[in-house]
Amino acid sequence: MRTTLLFAAAARVGEAIRKAHIPIGDIHVSPLCRARDSALAAFPGQVRSVAPDLMYTANLTAAQKTPIIALTRRLLSAPVEAGRNRLLVAHGPNLMDLMGYFPKEATLVVFRPKGQGRFGYVASILPASWPELLR
Repeated sequence: MRTTLLFAAAARVGEAIRKAHIPIGDIHVSPLCRARDSALAAFPGQVRSVAPDLMYTANLTAAQKTPIIALTRRLLSAPVEAGRNRLLVAHGPNLMDLMGYFPKEATLVVFRPKGQGRFGYVASILPASWPELLR
């Protein structure tokens, strides 16, 4: 039941992003089934890149987390094509390990890439916030 609710929330977030005309460029997705299925629910028919190193970090050792956190940092900090946005569909513990922030499920967390491994946190948009934002 909880997984079904997550996929429904992901579908609503994807629809809200389309209604807001937010241009999506590349989509990087964790290989774990909930993340892949959430990406499919949110962005049906869009090309996604399954990134093996975007694994869930909560149960890993510090050494095991290192390449995952490095990839997450690289994806958040790398410049994006003008007029596009990069989307990562991954896991809350990864952000917690990277920057001490643990978002709720289906929350869109917005970052500004600054290059050279740096990024700025912009905002978090909870699924329930979209109707108000789209008015």
